Amino acid sequence: MGRIRAFVAAEMPEEVLENISAAVKDLESAGEGIRCVDPANMHLTIKFLGEIPESDAMNACRICTAAAGQSSPVTAAVGGVGAFPGPRRPRVIWAGVEEDTGGLARIYGALDTGMEEIGVAPERRPFRPHLTLARVRFVRDRGPLDNFLISWADREFGEAHVGEICLFMSELRKSGPLYTKMGTFPLSPGL
Repeated sequence: MGRIRAFVAAEMPEEVLENISAAVKDLESAGEGIRCVDPANMHLTIKFLGEIPESDAMNACRICTAAAGQSSPVTAAVGGVGAFPGPRRPRVIWAGVEEDTGGLARIYGALDTGMEEIGVAPERRPFRPHLTLARVRFVRDRGPLDNFLISWADREFGEAHVGEICLFMSELRKSGPLYTKMGTFPLSPGL
């Protein structure tokens, strides 16, 4: 059997993605070394699994079911933009995702611990929920990107009700990534 590239994420509502489209359109003109993500492909990645054996897909689904069963639905505000690791040396341009209950962090923690069972190493960096708007390969002229980060820093994109998480397979292609949903796992409203 082969290997698959996989991740666990929450899908975003159309309204949020439509609002983010304006930011992405503005970001596209910020420099040639900036590769924007198509809003239709945007999601809130909770746990990136990387390459896993295809034979572990069922175990990953079982772990997702358990993590979802320990968490209640979450409503998160999507807004503001920033850069990882920071604005001086940006590699990823993101839209922020905030919620007050800690629900997303609990889901992440359960997934981070559970996926060790199939050989996925725990993440060393703290969980920072976000939507990736673009990846930055290089910046020749910082002015347009700095202006983008300043002008979109406090913009609101809407609310996202997270009632389920999904396990996706990712195939990297020249035309862009192709995501295939391998399973959907509802959160527990009674918690």
